[in-house]
Amino acid sequence: MTPTEQKKEHIRRYFVEIVSQGNLAAIPDFVASNIVFWGPYASDPIQDIKGFTELIAMLQAAFDDFQIAVEEMVVEE
Repeated sequence: MTPTEQKKEHIRRYFVEIVSQGNLAAIPDFVASNIVFWGPYASDPIQDIKGFTELIAMLQAAFDDFQIAVEEMVVEE
């Protein structure tokens, strides 16, 4: 697998395992422990992996059938 294909597969796994399946235990495999995440969910950024995990858990609870299908992906080297 080329480095570009590896990057694409890593991002695909993020969307499947964390976003679509809600596998909170997999978050450390994809997200830095010191993440700062800005989103439309709060006026202040979500800081650290604990806050990000809580966000994903909240989204999964609110939208238990939420799915994202990756149809195309561009990776630049």
